[in-house]
Amino acid sequence: MKKFIVMLLSAILCFGLAACGEKDTTPIKESEIDSLYSNPDDFEGRTYEFTAQVFSVEKDSGAYYIQAFQDINNYGNNTVIVYDNTDTTINTDDYIRVKSSVTGEFKGENSLGGEVTAVQVKADSVDKITAAEAFTAEETIALNSTVTQGDYSATLEQADF
Repeated sequence: MKKFIVMLLSAILCFGLAACGEKDTTPIKESEIDSLYSNPDDFEGRTYEFTAQVFSVEKDSGAYYIQAFQDINNYGNNTVIVYDNTDTTINTDDYIRVKSSVTGEFKGENSLGGEVTAVQVKADSVDKITAAEAFTAEETIALNSTVTQGDYSATLEQADF
């Protein structure tokens, strides 16, 4: 009986120690975003899904290196995105939806020699989206108005504010 208890406690200890080395991969919540951008290294390994506007793109033979604003409305929350898929075309001013994991803080130098710090992520997917998908309209008015001039017609279905 004593041997059984010792073996059981040993097994529990081994499994407990093995779990200590695992990284936290839980998704980052909306309420954690300010903390993420203040202390990116604290969130290393966590999954992060977000929408952003691209303001800088570099591409080599194997990857994209994208700088984007996660806070589209205020041009804030600078994020460096490493994306190993070069099959898509990503350009400056594109709106993107990113599924990624945080790799920590990026430190670098901008073209004027100033220091840049940002959250760095490794993207699993980067999908281009429209501006209408990137922004939530505060008000939408259905217009369904058609204007015809000569041989051309244009219909304005709705206006989003």
